[in-house]
Amino acid sequence: MALYRMIDLQKGKVAGYMRAGTDVIDDNFYSYSPNAKRYYSFLIDRLYVEPEYRNQGVGTAFINIAKKESMRNFCTGNIHLTSFNTHEPTRHPHLFYRKLGFKCNKYNQLTQKYLDECIKENRQTEVGKCVYKLLMYIENCVKNQDKVNELLYKFKVKFPRLFENL
Repeated sequence: MALYRMIDLQKGKVAGYMRAGTDVIDDNFYSYSPNAKRYYSFLIDRLYVEPEYRNQGVGTAFINIAKKESMRNFCTGNIHLTSFNTHEPTRHPHLFYRKLGFKCNKYNQLTQKYLDECIKENRQTEVGKCVYKLLMYIENCVKNQDKVNELLYKFKVKFPRLFENL
């Protein structure tokens, strides 16, 4: 796991952080992706943005970092996380992740539908309408991932400087 920090250089304060790294999903219950039992994914273990920096693009910037790191670490763009509603009952992080393209796992499709309605109507969630803990993912490539990774590795060997700029 690596720790990524964003610093407000003007104030000398940490605006937020993300702890994340490569993970292997090996799950008989298909808790994240319904399309594969075993695949590589980039796990966001923690993502936190200080309240004064919220709604300023910091969280989105961390997700964009995760997308790039997922490719660089042979996870082919797959990202997963567990979203917890811990602080504000009507401002779920679930809504933030859904807006950025994360899907809810197959056991929470009603929650996903509700989040989509909130996004469409530009409103916050209501107290008690969302689950406390929600498994979410972005799936880019889980089928034939070994073949894709083999091609990515060849690309990295042939063009190492280009690969670093992903």
